[in-house]
Amino acid sequence: MSLQIVGRVSLFVAISVIIFHGLCLAMEVNEFYVELVRVVKSGDSDGVERMVKQHSEVAQECLKVLRQKVARETAPDRAAGFQVLIEELKEAQALAAGGQDCEEAAELVQRGEQSAIPEVKMTKFARALRLCPSNIEARVGQGDLYRSLGRFIPAVKSYEATLEMSGEDSRALMGLGITLYGSGLYRRSLPFFQKLLELDSANRQVQAYYKIVTGRIDRDTDRIINSEELTDLLWNDGESNLMCMCPYYAKLNARVRLRTVTFPVDSWSLSAQARKQLEELAAALGTPGLRDGYYLIEGHSDSTGKSGYNEWLSLQRARAVKRYLVRSCGLSEPRLGIAGMGENRPWTSNHTSGGRRSNRRIEVLSIVKPENDDSSQIQQSEK
Repeated sequence: MSLQIVGRVSLFVAISVIIFHGLCLAMEVNEFYVELVRVVKSGDSDGVERMVKQHSEVAQECLKVLRQKVARETAPDRAAGFQVLIEELKEAQALAAGGQDCEEAAELVQRGEQSAIPEVKMTKFARALRLCPSNIEARVGQGDLYRSLGRFIPAVKSYEATLEMSGEDSRALMGLGITLYGSGLYRRSLPFFQKLLELDSANRQVQAYYKIVTGRIDRDTDRIINSEELTDLLWNDGESNLMCMCPYYAKLNARVRLRTVTFPVDSWSLSAQARKQLEELAAALGTPGLRDGYYLIEGHSDSTGKSGYNEWLSLQRARAVKRYLVRSCGLSEPRLGIAGMGENRPWTSNHTSGGRRSNRRIEVLSIVKPENDDSSQIQQSEK
């Protein structure tokens, strides 16, 4: 066989291999595309990343095809759908690469901020931090989202992580201050408002928070609070612009910590002193300004024991308080909701016996009744 014939055969084989590979790749891209649509519709972002890791070449070809589709598509809705798939693939490819990509992370944060869906926001912020752990916007965004969802501990951790990177970030300082303040942890919130005033002494919003916080700290006492003072404390003092770290109970008017209503370890029994305090509370809730209101009784625990048990135990404490207010003090049951917060919002340190005793407590929240709803929503935690 001549060299010319051998060369032609070799060229034919090479071209055949290329065509066959192209056809196979096209088939794989089509299958990949169908699966990609299914996974994205299901909301399984991690599933997209797994697909990219297993079929990196096919994923790259699919990305090219999708970009061509966007360029040719005239229907805006279809083009937007293809663009969503492109963004998911780009994110997954960046994550699968395993390195830092702060530019892609910044785009992820922007897409997260534009979304109105909390789950999408959370995914975007978390992915951005995987690609660029130093992205402050993602940290603050996480904190704000956790706070809006009433998730106290992760909100605090997100803001604290931001301040570790940038100790004077005003967004994190404000977020942390409001989170602690909205949870009734006034002493813990004060330093953050003080720092904000150092950065901007003319900020009226911060000034208002600082005034309320210092006033609350001054009125925090170990004695039994009489009904007149409780009436004043539970009256709407401007806190209704804040979420109460329990958004399913609507908005917060005011929050009062009853320091004399504490409990022995692993118990929800009410002491004689606690009963006297609850009688003063009942008298306050019967006054003209408060008698038509709705109130949430929060039970809390120290950190002793398992978290699941502590949530149950704190709910029993709230239930015991509500039972006494209804059966012994004559309050209307539908006006009172209960919630068990467990160990998740310590008032003070759990490292001392006195601190743990203070954390085994009750707080009373005056809340805004949800619009177009009966009292069922504030009874949710009791069911």
